[in-house]
Amino acid sequence: MIEINNNFIKIDDIEIKFEAPIAEYVEYKDLVIVVLDYKSQILRNIYAINRLDGGIKWQVEGTSNYVNNPVPFTVIRIIDNELVTADWSSWRYVLDPYSGKIIQSRQGK
Repeated sequence: MIEINNNFIKIDDIEIKFEAPIAEYVEYKDLVIVVLDYKSQILRNIYAINRLDGGIKWQVEGTSNYVNNPVPFTVIRIIDNELVTADWSSWRYVLDPYSGKIIQSRQGK
């Protein structure tokens, strides 16, 4: 069971606190992937939590797009068994679910 309360997430009996409110999450196999609210201005605002022990497995790597004006990620989805995120500048990214590294990026329309 997963519960969200502002910047806390409770996974079964394990509670984890983040530095900003949690906007959304998805479950991917043994991971819970959370996106912190983009208004927090935390640019690398996606984290993977090991569902079994509550440990942070990774924090998303930074994007090289818009180096002079970086923006945070806004969503997280599983599309065709891929972990997909996007940012406000219409870039879409596919993440490696076990490392948080960006394995594909493209600018949206």
